[in-house]
Amino acid sequence: MKFLTNKWWLLMLNLVVGTLFFLISSTPKQLSTLINILFYLSSAYLFMGIALFVIKGQFFDGVIFGFRRFFFRISKSRDLLDEWEPKPPISEKVNQTFLYVVFFQGVMLLLIMFVALFVFYQF
Repeated sequence: MKFLTNKWWLLMLNLVVGTLFFLISSTPKQLSTLINILFYLSSAYLFMGIALFVIKGQFFDGVIFGFRRFFFRISKSRDLLDEWEPKPPISEKVNQTFLYVVFFQGVMLLLIMFVALFVFYQF
């Protein structure tokens, strides 16, 4: 699992996956197809990174706390061992290193896509 926490190995893995998708796609083998695949990969990473950033910023902590309290109050079969109070907020579950790796992957794939776009429009 240490392999996936190294940002450079994960970037190489993403490029290999993108290249494999490019090679097995049924569309003609053009640089624009590779650019599209890199765009999809980078946008998925950036979307996930932005979502994790919002969660890490404690935006949803109050809402989730309210839902836990509400469901605990209306629950008919109350388990006294499973209370809503001692549970940690959701923002503490997001790892800062994982957030950094996700943003790094998204930005690097986006930069590689921009380089491919530059080459595509030069020739």
